[in-house]
Amino acid sequence: MEHDRLVLRPYSVLRDFVLQPETGVLRPSRGILGHFKDVLGAFAEEEICELQRLLNDPRAGEAQFQAFFEEHTHFFRRWDHREVHSHVVLEREEGNLVPDFLLTDREAQKAAIVELKLPTTIVRRRHNRDRFAASVMEARAQLLRYRDWFEDGNNRRRLLPQLGMEVFRPRLAVIIGRSSDFVDAVDRQRLASDNADVEVTYDEMLMYAKRRRLLLEKV
Repeated sequence: MEHDRLVLRPYSVLRDFVLQPETGVLRPSRGILGHFKDVLGAFAEEEICELQRLLNDPRAGEAQFQAFFEEHTHFFRRWDHREVHSHVVLEREEGNLVPDFLLTDREAQKAAIVELKLPTTIVRRRHNRDRFAASVMEARAQLLRYRDWFEDGNNRRRLLPQLGMEVFRPRLAVIIGRSSDFVDAVDRQRLASDNADVEVTYDEMLMYAKRRRLLLEKV
C-alpha cells in the first residue's frame, strides 16, 4: 500500500526454501528480491506521462517542475548520485543563495548542482551568429555563483552535517528548453561546446526515463 493505494512493483524470485522455526513445523518459503525505484531508478509510465503533460502545458511554472522532481527524485539518476537535496540554503552576508537541487554521493565524494528553468526557447539565431539565449546564460551565471560559494572552506564545513560530505567544485547542470530548438545533433554540439555547463534539455530527461523503463522491461 502506498498513500492508500495498492501499488504493484517488479520483483525477482531468488529461490524456494524451507524454514524450520522453533515449533519444528516445516514451512515452505520463497526468496523475493524487490526492485524499488528509489534504489534502481526505475520509471513508471504515469511518471513519464506526467512530465510530458507539464512540458506541454504553457501555464506550468517553475514551482510545478520543482514539485515534480522533488517527488520523483530518481529522474536525477542520470548523474549517478545517491542523495538529492532540495533548496539547500547557501548562507551569505549579501543574501543567501538557494539552488534548486544539490546532488551528492557520499561514498564516491561527488556532487552536482542542478537548476531548473522553464522549457522555453534556448537558442537565439541572428545573422548567421547562433548562440544560446539570455535565459541560458543567466542560468549558467547563477550556477557559477553557487559553485563559487563552495570555494570557501568555512562554507563547505557549514553544510557538512546536512550533506554528510564536504562539497568542492560540484558539477553544474541546468535543465532548460527543448531539443526541438536545435537544427540537428551537430548544431547542439556546436552550441554546447562553448557552454559545457548547460548539459540537458527536458527532452533528454524524458529520453533517459524511457530508456531506463525499456531496459527494465527487457530484464
